[in-house]
Amino acid sequence: MSSTPQKIQKRTKEFNWDGYFKDFSFSSGYWLLALSLLFILFSKAFIELWDIVITRPFLKYCTMDNLITDWIFILYLVFAVVFFIKQCWKGLYTTLNSVAFVAMVLLLYFLIVRYDETNNFYLFQIKLLSGIAYANCFVIGTLLLIITYKSYFKALIVAPTQLSLIDDHSSLSAYTDAYSRATYATSVAKHIMNTSTNSSFAIAVVGEWGSGKTDFLLRLKEELDNDKDNTLVFDFNPWRVSKSDAIIEEFFKTLSKELKPYNQSIHSKLKDYSKRILQTGKEVYFRFFDTLINEWGGDDSIQKQYELINKAISGLSKRIVIFIDDMDRLTGKEVMEVLRIMRNTANFSNMFFVASIDQQYVINVLKGTKDFANEEEYLKKVFQLTITLPAFKKSIFIPLIKEYLLTDDLETRHKTAITDAVSKITTDFGDLSIPFFPAADHDNILEKLTENSRDLKRFCNSFKLAFGTLQDEIDIHDLMVLELLRNRNIEVYNRIRNRFLLDFDVDKSDEFILNKDNWEQFAKENAAALGADELKKLKAAVDYLVTDMGYKNRRKFKEIHNFYLYFSYQLFNLISLKAFNDVLEKSHSDITAKFDEWNNEGKGQELIHITTRVTEFKDSDTLKKMIIAYLNIKHNHEVWLELTKKLLVTFDKYNKNKYFKDDEALYEQFLHALMDNQDISLIDRAELAGRYLATHLYDGEPAILTKTHWQEKLSSLFEEFLKNNDNAVSYTGMMSFYYLNKFEIAPDDRVLINKKASSALKTFLLTNDAAFEQYVRHILRPYYQPYSTGGLVVFEPFLEQIFGKWEEFRDHLQSKSFDDPDSEKIKKIILNHIDSFYTNQKGFKISDKSDEKLMLDMLSNLKS
Repeated sequence: MSSTPQKIQKRTKEFNWDGYFKDFSFSSGYWLLALSLLFILFSKAFIELWDIVITRPFLKYCTMDNLITDWIFILYLVFAVVFFIKQCWKGLYTTLNSVAFVAMVLLLYFLIVRYDETNNFYLFQIKLLSGIAYANCFVIGTLLLIITYKSYFKALIVAPTQLSLIDDHSSLSAYTDAYSRATYATSVAKHIMNTSTNSSFAIAVVGEWGSGKTDFLLRLKEELDNDKDNTLVFDFNPWRVSKSDAIIEEFFKTLSKELKPYNQSIHSKLKDYSKRILQTGKEVYFRFFDTLINEWGGDDSIQKQYELINKAISGLSKRIVIFIDDMDRLTGKEVMEVLRIMRNTANFSNMFFVASIDQQYVINVLKGTKDFANEEEYLKKVFQLTITLPAFKKSIFIPLIKEYLLTDDLETRHKTAITDAVSKITTDFGDLSIPFFPAADHDNILEKLTENSRDLKRFCNSFKLAFGTLQDEIDIHDLMVLELLRNRNIEVYNRIRNRFLLDFDVDKSDEFILNKDNWEQFAKENAAALGADELKKLKAAVDYLVTDMGYKNRRKFKEIHNFYLYFSYQLFNLISLKAFNDVLEKSHSDITAKFDEWNNEGKGQELIHITTRVTEFKDSDTLKKMIIAYLNIKHNHEVWLELTKKLLVTFDKYNKNKYFKDDEALYEQFLHALMDNQDISLIDRAELAGRYLATHLYDGEPAILTKTHWQEKLSSLFEEFLKNNDNAVSYTGMMSFYYLNKFEIAPDDRVLINKKASSALKTFLLTNDAAFEQYVRHILRPYYQPYSTGGLVVFEPFLEQIFGKWEEFRDHLQSKSFDDPDSEKIKKIILNHIDSFYTNQKGFKISDKSDEKLMLDMLSNLKS
C-alpha cells in the first residue's frame, strides 16, 4: 500500500586491503622460516622419505609410456585450478600467510628439489608437456587445494533507511551519549585509576533490564583504556559459556591469555591453579587419581599456587579491570560461579571486577538455588561498591525517535507527519510547569509506555515495518500508540486485536469505545503482575485509540471499518487514501470519472464514508471543484447532492471564514458564480438554492443572502428549466423543481409557492400539450398513505396556486382531447369530481375498480 516501492540499497563490495595486511601472522612466518631452514638442512632425508612413502607406491604400476598417468596429473591440476577460480569467484582470497607459504614451498621445491641432478623425476609423455615433471603438477595443485581462503571485503555498513532495522545493542560509535552519563563514567574511571588494592575489588553497576548498563560499561571501559600503561582492561562474558561448571575454567583461560604478553610463566601457573580449583567439582574416582598424581609429583597447595600467582600479578605493576556483562541472563548456579570468582578464586591484588546486574533478578535466581540464608546480604559481601545509574530525562526520546525514524529516504510529507505525531503523543518538555502538575491521561503516552532507549528502538523497528506497508492509509497517531502497546504489553495488544477490549458506541454504531467491563476483568486478572500504575498507563493508551482527538485523519482506529487495516495491513475493499488524495488534486471531470470507477468496483459505500469526512479544502477553488465533481456523479446521486448541501449550507459560516476571511461580498460572489455554473445541472443548482431558502423559512439561523434573493434565483432557474425542456419534460422533474419555489409558510402551515414560478408553470402547461397531459395523468392522489382500496382521493395540492382558479384548469381540460385512452379516462374522472371536491373541500372515492386501478398505475409509473 506504500506509495512507491522501496528499493533495497545496492552495495558494491570493496576489498579491505588494510584488513588483508593486518591478518598476516608474524608468528606463523617465524614457524615457516624455521621449517624451511629445517628442510634445507635435511632435504636429502625428506626427499628419500617422499619417494618411499608416495612416489613409488603410486607409480609402480604405471609404465613410462602410459598416457593414463599423464591425464591423471593433468586432471588433478585442472581440478585444483578450477577450485582456485571458484573460491575467487565467491569472493574468497588466499591469506597473506598462505601466499608466504606457497612462495616458500615453491622456492624450496624449484631451487633445492626439482633441479637437483641427484633427484630423478617422472616426466609427461604428451609432446605438448614433454619435459615437465609430474611432481610440478602435483605440488602446484596440492598447494592450491590446501591453502587458506578468506573473505577480505570491508564490513557491511548500510546507510539508515526506512527499510533498516535498528540494533538495540550498545555501541559507542552508533549513537551519542543518549543518557548523558559520560561525565559520570569519567568520574568513576578516575577513582579506579587512582586506586590500588591488596585483593580484588568488585563494583556492581545496578539497573533494570534496558536501563543503559551496557552503555555505561562501554563508556567506563573507554575511559580506562586511556591509561594503558597502568591499566589492563578486558571483558569476560559468562553467558557464552555453555555450562556453569565451565565458567571458572573459561575465566582463567581468558585471564591467562590477557596476562601472557606481560608474563610468559603465569600461563602455566593459572592453568594449574584453575585445575586444582575445579578438582572439587569432579567425580570421586577422578579426584582420587588426581590426588595420587599430585602427591607423587609434589604439587604445591592451592594456597601456595594462589600466592605465586598473586605475586606474579603484583609484579606486572598494572591494575586489571575485568568487565562482566549480561549477568541478568544467567541461571542461579551460573551467577553463583561468577560471584565465587570475584570474591574467592580470583581474589588477586589490584584486580577490579565491574559487573552490570539487575539486582532483583540476581536475588530471585539466587533464591532458587536455596544455598543462601540472605541473598541481599551475600551480594553486599561480594560488592564493595554499588553504582546506581544516574536518572535521565525522557525528553531524550524525542530527538532519538526522530533520529531513528526520519531517515534521508523518507518523503518530506511523511517526515512532517511523523514529527507532528510525535509531538502529539509526547509532553512539551519546554513547558516548565509540566514536572509540577500531573499530565492528562492522553498526554505523554510515548514516555509512559517507553522506559529506555532499548524500548524506543524496538518500538521504532515495529513502527517502521507497519508504516512501511500502511503509510498514508492509516492515522499515524493511532499506529504509533498501537505499536507502543505491542512492545509494552503484547497481551493488551492481542486483546485489542481480538476486540475483547472494544465495544460499539450506542450513539455512533460505526465507532469503537472501550469495553469497560472487559477492561475491569483484565485489570483484575493482572493486578498483581502489572500493578495499578502500569494498568493506568495501558488504559490511557487504549482510551487514546478510541477517542477522536480532533487531529486524527479519516482512517482513525476509532472507526470500525478501519479496524482490519491496522492488523492485516491490507485494504480489502477500502479505497487507498493516497489514491483518494491524489485524485482530489485533479480536475472535477477526472474526479467524477475516478469516483464512478470506484462505484463500479463496488466501493461506493467506502467512497461515501471517506468523502463525508472531507469537509475542509485548501481554498475556495478546490471547494468549487469538489462541488461540481460531486454533483456530476450519477450513482447514488441523491447522496452526493445531500453531501454538497452539507458542505455549502451546513458549513456556511465556516466557509465564509476559512475561504473568504469573513468577506461577505467575496463569498456572495462565489455563490453567484456557482449558481450560474453550467457544469452543474439546473435541478441541482435549484436544490442548492432551495436548501439556502429553507434556512430562511425553517431554520433559526438564516444562511447568507436574503430570502428574496433565493426565491428570485429559484424562479429564474425554474423558468430556464421550462424553456430548456419545452419539447420533452418529465412530470417528476417539472413538479420537483416547482415545489422548490417556496415563498412562505402560511399560518395554517400550508406552503405557499412563489407566484412567479406558479405563473411560469401555468403558462408552460397551457401552451404545451404534452406537459399538460402529463400533469393530468398524475393529478389524482390518495388522501391517505398507504392507500387502501375504496379510499379517499384528492387532487394535486398546488393546482389552485398554479392556475389561480381551479375553474380555469377545468375549462382548459374540457377543451382538450387526448390520443391516449388512459389519459381520456383520467380526464373523465377529474371532470366528474372536480366541482364537488373544490366546492365541499373534501376527498372523494372512485367507485369504478378499473378507474381506481388506473389511477394507482399512473402514480406507480412516475418517471423522472
